[in-house]
Amino acid sequence: MNTSPSSSERPDDKTTNELETLFEEIDEIEKMLEPLNNAESDSLRSQTEDKKKKLESLDDKDLSSFRLSVLRKEISRLKAKSESMANNSLIVTTSFLQNEIGEIEKILKPLNDAESDSLRSEKEDKKKKLESVDKKDLPSLREEVRNLKEKTEILATRSFLLGEIGIIEKILVSIKADPSKRAELTSLEQEKEGKKNRLQVADEYELASLRKEISKIKERAESLVTKESLLVRLSRVSVLFWLGIIPLLIAIYAGYIAIVQWNSQPQIRDYATTQTAVAATQTAMSSATETPTITPTPNQ
Repeated sequence: MNTSPSSSERPDDKTTNELETLFEEIDEIEKMLEPLNNAESDSLRSQTEDKKKKLESLDDKDLSSFRLSVLRKEISRLKAKSESMANNSLIVTTSFLQNEIGEIEKILKPLNDAESDSLRSEKEDKKKKLESVDKKDLPSLREEVRNLKEKTEILATRSFLLGEIGIIEKILVSIKADPSKRAELTSLEQEKEGKKNRLQVADEYELASLRKEISKIKERAESLVTKESLLVRLSRVSVLFWLGIIPLLIAIYAGYIAIVQWNSQPQIRDYATTQTAVAATQTAMSSATETPTITPTPNQ
């Protein structure tokens, strides 16, 4: 891939070797800058490309020792800067990947199934690779760690949502005794089972949607608990409560009767007086009817 300067005459071997060496150094600089992505690395790429074009455009007159000496120094400075940046990038990226692996370990800690065990194995493999990684393998290792973290987060989210479904199932079991809620309960059961089945194959995008849907089902289930019928709620009241409230109800009823009787005293007295008068009149009339009438007998 090395390009030699155009010239009507071939330069001497020493000059040709020096040109080839400079082109090789430019190739090395480009490889070092390849995984870097920031303003400084972009600037170095631009400068490297400029030096490469200058080398390619040299003619026989430009191949003086002075001209090559200037380019050699410029390329040497670019290479030193690129190496320094690559080394710093290696340290920074390695530290970043160590932190990422630490996050993966924390996410996996509460999980205990075959899939999480497999991810733990992958994590240990990446951890060992990181201990001896070199600059050229760093980009691929970074991608592997990113994919591993993504899979770990998906597994953790799925595990969390399965836990939420477990809570919903317990709530629904607790309200099965209420026949008045049977239709709504059946609907929630069907929706819950549908979300549970989707969870097994959901990707990261569908998991975000499922989180919202499962949260709404949980809210509806909790709301259904508070809407239980009066009969069910009363059936759960303690016997001691009823033993305490029944005498109270009797006392309230007795008090009510006493108040009604007190307020009805005038009417009762008027009624009694009326009844007494009626009785006296009836007695008098009865006595008058029962007394025989004496008819005087004429004197003989």
